[in-house]
Amino acid sequence: MLYDNGTLKVLDLGLAIALDADRSRYTSTGQTIGTPAFMAPEQIESRDVTAQTDLYALGLILHELLTGDRVVTGTNAFSVWSRQLSAPAPDIRVERPEVPADMAGLIMCMLEKKPESRPAGAVAVHAVLMRHATDVAELVDDNNSPARMYSLAVSAPTRSPRSATVIESARDAHDLTPASEAVVPTDDLSRGDLHRAIEKARGLADESRYNPAVRHLHTALRAAIPLLGARDPDVVDARIELAGLRFESGGHAEAAELYRALIDDLTADRGPYDDQVMYCQRRLAECTLHLGHTSEAVDRLLRLQAQLEARYGRSDRRVVEVAEIVGNVRRGAVREERQSRCHRRSIQRPTT
Repeated sequence: MLYDNGTLKVLDLGLAIALDADRSRYTSTGQTIGTPAFMAPEQIESRDVTAQTDLYALGLILHELLTGDRVVTGTNAFSVWSRQLSAPAPDIRVERPEVPADMAGLIMCMLEKKPESRPAGAVAVHAVLMRHATDVAELVDDNNSPARMYSLAVSAPTRSPRSATVIESARDAHDLTPASEAVVPTDDLSRGDLHRAIEKARGLADESRYNPAVRHLHTALRAAIPLLGARDPDVVDARIELAGLRFESGGHAEAAELYRALIDDLTADRGPYDDQVMYCQRRLAECTLHLGHTSEAVDRLLRLQAQLEARYGRSDRRVVEVAEIVGNVRRGAVREERQSRCHRRSIQRPTT
């Protein structure tokens, strides 16, 4: 509900009815519980509902807020249900081309008919929407009102200390940079220095000299992050390279932490469907697999496959590759289980 002072409040009205004369009363006795205009296809078909079911409803609300038009309409509940199941949502940028591309893409993804094609969770949705939650406090005139104080808090710019913390903890845990090589950031560091550091680290890795490669790139990043920021494109390239070096040298636990920090930062800055975000998601799943967490790795890969398919289509090379990895992992898990059962039987079989 929109209040006179510009604030919004969510009211739990249960199964409410619309009093508008031109809209059907959907919650009559004997009908399916829910409001058809905001029900996901799986909910209508009485299939399992998940977090993605709520994201579908939220996508419908956001679409209507931005366009002023109900996404799915009909003369009766049955016709609305039918359209929810089969009719694609109208492209929001056709009616509102000024909507930012990342927000429009997110909303259209939330309105995918298949739950697995929608965002993985509310965190990914929140990350994109928060980038556009600016100047919220201007809606409220009273400087001392709780609503204004709250809106100031939620519209404040956020910092991302996680990336710097992860990189610093990696140095502490693995002694990447000796005390004598402590870096004091100066304005003399240029992007060219960072590019050269990446090239040198890659050259050392090509010679299988991973320890000096990691140490060299880590030293450059410790100087670059305070000056350029953890989300600077050149810094991100260097961070991805550092995580890759960790992965290649067998440090899968350390690489996993670096990839997680990258995913957090890049998702907040670019959204969940950015190429580098999805690349890091794949590498994190591979780290998880190497660490022996097969079920978690498969879950991550399946979510990534759905994201890639939603963006690029089912026949895209990246979608096919991830599907093949999932298939290989599952077949390997089945073989291991069979071998384990055979081994247990051989131990239990009595000898004569």
